[in-house]
Amino acid sequence: MAQSVLLCVLFLFAYVSLNLAQKNPAKKDCSKCDPSTCPELTTICQAGVVKDVCDCCTVCGRKEGETCDVEVVNDEKQYFQKPFYSPVQGKCGEGLKCFWVKDNEQTNSVTDYATCMCNSHKAVCGEDGKTYKNKCVFSETMAGRREQFRIVRDEPCDEAPKFVSTPQSLEEISGEDVLLSCEVSGFPPAKIEWTFKRADGVVLPMPNDDVRKSVQTRGGPGPYQVTGWLQLQALEVEDSGVYTCIGRNKLGKISADATLVVNRKNGEL
Repeated sequence: MAQSVLLCVLFLFAYVSLNLAQKNPAKKDCSKCDPSTCPELTTICQAGVVKDVCDCCTVCGRKEGETCDVEVVNDEKQYFQKPFYSPVQGKCGEGLKCFWVKDNEQTNSVTDYATCMCNSHKAVCGEDGKTYKNKCVFSETMAGRREQFRIVRDEPCDEAPKFVSTPQSLEEISGEDVLLSCEVSGFPPAKIEWTFKRADGVVLPMPNDDVRKSVQTRGGPGPYQVTGWLQLQALEVEDSGVYTCIGRNKLGKISADATLVVNRKNGEL
């Protein structure tokens, strides 16, 4: 029994080592490191400079979203300790850490799934009036530019509301249920309202006091987006008209119309 277990362990060790050797053919021999022979950096490093995989030469750091070598501080389960794992991708740049983002305990898969991620996940607003995903993306964008901007605040830039999607016109028969929706982006996040313009021209706020009509709003699906729904149940012919989705924040107001036509059922008076 003990011999069988030992054979299994040896086989697993050989299997993993072989796969690593096949997957990482560019593995460096760090024993030959000579800093005096390091090539001079001639390119702009958008994520700053770091030491190479041998901690010998200065190279460009890996940017957000690029594959990288797992850092020991992020290797809580010690999947990537030598001799099973050798760094080949490179280190993440300033403000970034290398995270293993796939739940897979096969060490030889790490080079496919370890990715540089920014330490800060907040969007930022630049002096140029543009919103950047985070500080790391901002720094990468500014690297090497003649005109440099600063971060003016740790949140998105103000943006007037705009539609991501608008409600669609429909033709239904009485007794059916319908759901109208719209999506609005902007910062500060927009507020969504609904109105109903009847055939006689009277405009009513929704849902008013009709228990067949209800509204709902939630954040998303994207960053700084809001989605609104207007549900109409047990349609009646009198529900025909124009339904308007309105999005507003402190920078402006937008609206989009959808026409609903409700026909009587066959034989209905």
